[in-house]
Amino acid sequence: RYLPDVKLIAILRNPIDRAYSDYLMHVREATDVAGKVQPLSEQLKFRSKGSFTLKKGLYSSQLSHFFETFNRDKIKVYLYDDLCKNPVALIQDMYRFIGVDETFIPDISKKAQVAQVPKVKLVNDLLRKQNPFRTMVASGLKFILPPEVRQTVRSALINMNSTDKRQAALSKQERQQLLEFYRDDILKLQDLIQRDLSVWLTV
Repeated sequence: RYLPDVKLIAILRNPIDRAYSDYLMHVREATDVAGKVQPLSEQLKFRSKGSFTLKKGLYSSQLSHFFETFNRDKIKVYLYDDLCKNPVALIQDMYRFIGVDETFIPDISKKAQVAQVPKVKLVNDLLRKQNPFRTMVASGLKFILPPEVRQTVRSALINMNSTDKRQAALSKQERQQLLEFYRDDILKLQDLIQRDLSVWLTV
């Protein structure tokens, strides 16, 4: 009613991969609770209904509200797989949808926020969390190094302590457990957006 010409866009990733990526972000950013980021298998077992990491992948229940509120021609749903296969084509289709110059080709040469995991958790916590050691070092360095240099040094140390996310890949059993959690929602979603999501139903 208030925004009759609004257009909505969603890009959906396989919910298993999305949950895993979300989990790795919490590990990497040291945004844990009580000193520990609970593994996805434990979240499934003990608090699946309360885990925001898991619930964010229940797409059909989230999108259905928008389909009930807006006309279908106002909503465009893409898959993350489409973005990976042909990012320029997807972006240009998005441009057409919102009514801007579709001939513009964005620079996609750089990959932002490449997923990594810390090699040593203690080092990661010292570099990312507020703690007496970090405060002491920062207090001393601020007299000899400008803020941007201190941040560059900190980022370099974080990168040195990081490794490829494949070093902490989900096991086949964990993926199967997550698939069982998401299966019903995936089936509802493919009917809702009228896309074949069978690839999401395999481990």
